[in-house]
Amino acid sequence: MKTLHLLAFTAAIWTMAFVPEPVAAQCAKGTVTLTGFTSTGGQGTYADPATGNVEINFCFTLTDFFESNTNWAHGIYVAWEHIPPGAVVCPGPTGEQNAQHGSRKWIFIDSTKAAIFGLPGPGFYVDEGDGNPRNNYGDNGIGTPNAKFPDLDPFCFKVKIDCGKTPPTAFLPQVTVTGDGTTGGWSNPACTGDVFRAIDGGPNGNGTVVVCGVVLPVKLLQFRADAGRQGILVRWTASADNLFSHFELEKSSDDGTVFRLLSKIDVRRGPIGGSNEIFDYSYLDGFASSFNAYRLKLLEKDGTYRYSPIISVSTTGINSKNSFSVFPNPALDMALVRKLTDQRYPELTVKLYNAEGRTVDIFHFDAAQSNRDLYLDIAGHTKGHYLLEVSTGDQVLETLDLQKF
Repeated sequence: MKTLHLLAFTAAIWTMAFVPEPVAAQCAKGTVTLTGFTSTGGQGTYADPATGNVEINFCFTLTDFFESNTNWAHGIYVAWEHIPPGAVVCPGPTGEQNAQHGSRKWIFIDSTKAAIFGLPGPGFYVDEGDGNPRNNYGDNGIGTPNAKFPDLDPFCFKVKIDCGKTPPTAFLPQVTVTGDGTTGGWSNPACTGDVFRAIDGGPNGNGTVVVCGVVLPVKLLQFRADAGRQGILVRWTASADNLFSHFELEKSSDDGTVFRLLSKIDVRRGPIGGSNEIFDYSYLDGFASSFNAYRLKLLEKDGTYRYSPIISVSTTGINSKNSFSVFPNPALDMALVRKLTDQRYPELTVKLYNAEGRTVDIFHFDAAQSNRDLYLDIAGHTKGHYLLEVSTGDQVLETLDLQKF
């Protein structure tokens, strides 16, 4: 009975829905607005993507900027990782404008100059007349300690996309705001960059424009299952936007033709929502048989759906005898994984998963270390429930529960 309770508790922890609360910006406040787009053809929807030469217009309005030491906003830009392949970021109607405070100006730095100066992306930066924002201070607006910017025009961008160079994508306008502190550089360790996203508007109502071909509201990047002594850990990685509803994990224990619903898993959203951020998901199936096949049903809000590829895993060869133990449990800052058998391993890896199924730490041990006690430094992790996965090469040897206080 104790074992059944443990399995039920573990499964409950690993299948709970995780929807993060909205997180306020670190230093900046403002909004991104998708103002419109033009294209050679198409409506920019999932069913009718924009094609040919596409121009997407959006603006960012800066309202507040706060730092503990100073309040100088320095860069408002589109980060390199938020620019689709082949796309070009240009200034919109804003152009150059005077800073809210002081004699400095906000100027537009294109991709070429941004790369030359080592900036994090093309966009608007504060300049003192030499054209190089890396050695200039920012704009500290009006008021302290929370600077406001009532006289600044919105910072507007135009992204040009050539569908001959850009693969199909759902483009989401994203703008990053960073500060410079007292160092006169484009970044400040206290304000490394707040990301703002369009959350509504556009042809899909969620701040996105679908360009260059058909895409889906969800993208499945990884789907795998690994057998351990406590069951089978099913994991997948996906990104989704506001048109996607949820996942349904299905299982077959016969020949992989008849599937039953195992669990419904809500989609995870970013701090603001509506973005295509990547998240990890996990489910621990504590009632595995000798043959286990899994698939994901990917459901959109309009009721349409598709299935993932089928993956299968066998528990044959997984012994009931434990090969490892972990103590102390609960642990505070150090956990010790002890080998209980005479089996020798060329190397071992211990992965630490949190209650939301995300990998939060990985410990590698060479042959000499693998045949002694494995010490895990967990001091930097928050208290709560974790799962330790011990593996050698691609083979998962055992999964162990760990509580941290």
